[in-house]
Amino acid sequence: MWTRRSGRQSPRSEPMPDPALVARILLLRPAVKAYLLRRGLELDDAEDVTQEVLLLATTRADQLDDPGHATRWVYGITRNRMRKAMERLRANTEHEQSLDCVTDEDEGEIRSWLADDTPGPEELAMSADRLTMVLEGIQSLPPHDREVLMAVVDGVTDRELAARDGYTIMAVRLRRYRARRRLASLLDSDAEAPTT
Repeated sequence: MWTRRSGRQSPRSEPMPDPALVARILLLRPAVKAYLLRRGLELDDAEDVTQEVLLLATTRADQLDDPGHATRWVYGITRNRMRKAMERLRANTEHEQSLDCVTDEDEGEIRSWLADDTPGPEELAMSADRLTMVLEGIQSLPPHDREVLMAVVDGVTDRELAARDGYTIMAVRLRRYRARRRLASLLDSDAEAPTT
């Protein structure tokens, strides 16, 4: 981090974390992951929480008063992050269960609605036009945006894309979000352009 003093830039006087301490924290990765798995998290969730814990611990290592307590400190961060992950998972499970409580009567009604909404020729033509417009929009994006959007079209998961390209899963999700925003902006500007 840089601050401005007397018209020129100079480094901030924040202490940098001790590289040896950061290395000790990073060596706890297998133990943290095993702890999370023993506590009942699935493998993917345990890996995600482990990443969060290590990122948080290494970026805040300079706040640790006694480096001798690094392991205990990391496990404290792990417990807090695990609790938040469990709350998220519980909320997602409750939401999914609320979607599962559709009665047979509701299901019949839903099926009748779907049967009545068969697209006509005009709707099919409009949908084909929209598809063409979206594909043309994707082709006009920069290559890195095209790649992440086409991965979605091809059914590549975030985890597969992250492993293939050497990014974290969160970075892949952020890239996809930004690419979608650029595509939406591009499509909105095309829709607002006057037609002659």
